[in-house]
Amino acid sequence: MTIRRLRFCYWHPLLLLLSIAVSFLVSGCLWGVVTDAETGATIGGATVRYADSTGQTGTTTADANGMYSFDGSNGPVPAAGPVNFAVDAGGYEPLAETRQVGLGGVQSFALAPEPGTYSNAEWGFSIKFPETWMVQDGDEVEAETGMVVAGVAPPENVDDEFGEVVGVGTIDDMPEGMSLEMFFQVMMQSLEAGTPGFKQLEDGEATINGREARWAVFSLKVQRLNMKTLAYFLLSGERAYMILCTDESTQFMSHRGELEEIANSFRIY
Repeated sequence: MTIRRLRFCYWHPLLLLLSIAVSFLVSGCLWGVVTDAETGATIGGATVRYADSTGQTGTTTADANGMYSFDGSNGPVPAAGPVNFAVDAGGYEPLAETRQVGLGGVQSFALAPEPGTYSNAEWGFSIKFPETWMVQDGDEVEAETGMVVAGVAPPENVDDEFGEVVGVGTIDDMPEGMSLEMFFQVMMQSLEAGTPGFKQLEDGEATINGREARWAVFSLKVQRLNMKTLAYFLLSGERAYMILCTDESTQFMSHRGELEEIANSFRIY
């Protein structure tokens, strides 16, 4: 009796997945999953577009698990026959393919990471730094900065004392029930208490590749330099992520667009 129950429990998720697939097929829905071609990790927030042989088009966005669908409610189902697909996501090479499809069915896509994309399988994230930046990771960087990885911009001229820095930090085993807003408030209080010259200037909400995030801009002092940091905070299960983008106060606004672009390439597997 116990063995039968264990077998049922083992097969239940598979049966559920198959039942979902069958229901999609019966309804004529076209669906699939977008993944990383190197790691196999799903890519949330990917954009999937199509144009079929009748001239009909559709666009949708993959959910946090990389799953997308065209089922009539979020866009018309492609007509049977040759269909041109275009799939793109931040930090990945765009994909364009023509596939022969029936009425509905499964069409999944694997995207190749863009050159320069840093990927960390242990902590389950990737981020794309500019090709000219120096990227450092490993135990030494983590011990010195508390970051899993840090990218540093090269000096722009001989008077440039501090190049922009973007670092990613992680926290494991977050307390059960911790919301993103609670985490954000705790981190801001901690930064205020432990950061010389701290002053919060701005804050807001954002979405980074399908993930909700809270962000803030604050000033601080590093030795004799006045700095500003654009910080993003995200949660994924019991793990928290922080993206800290720092520059000299006088240069911050001119570099802010680039810092935001780097932060928005961040992706959780």
